[in-house]
Amino acid sequence: MRNKAVYAIILTLALSSCATLQRHQTESQPDILSGSWEMRQWMHSDDLESDFPRGVPVLEINSNRNEVSGFNGCNRLNGRFRFDRDASSLQFFALQTTKMFCLSVAENDFSRIMTLVDRYRVTDKELYLLQGDELLMVFQRKTINGGPQ
Repeated sequence: MRNKAVYAIILTLALSSCATLQRHQTESQPDILSGSWEMRQWMHSDDLESDFPRGVPVLEINSNRNEVSGFNGCNRLNGRFRFDRDASSLQFFALQTTKMFCLSVAENDFSRIMTLVDRYRVTDKELYLLQGDELLMVFQRKTINGGPQ
């Protein structure tokens, strides 16, 4: 009888710890991917200002709705994306842009390179877009009055 009581206590503790572990695993991770990001570096350029004379690309990311919008250096853009926080995977798709005439080839390259992204790393201040282990672009979080946007 005493063995049954010990087993019952052990079983109860094991089940309650599993429930606690499951509750922690399903809690939402902090959403630091969402926000406004301004390009600081990309694989084709040492001089962003000359490559993007109308302004550097900006991404507005909403990870709750899996939507991206922004500016590609000449035109407005919008589209969708898939991501997995645990695997750090990211894929942009259904990207559309307005069709203003642009002399900058960089704007076309930017849109093409966005479709190559398959991974990301993000910190409070920087977003790294990668293809495999190759760094494609780096964005810096835009801030308003010293706080994140």
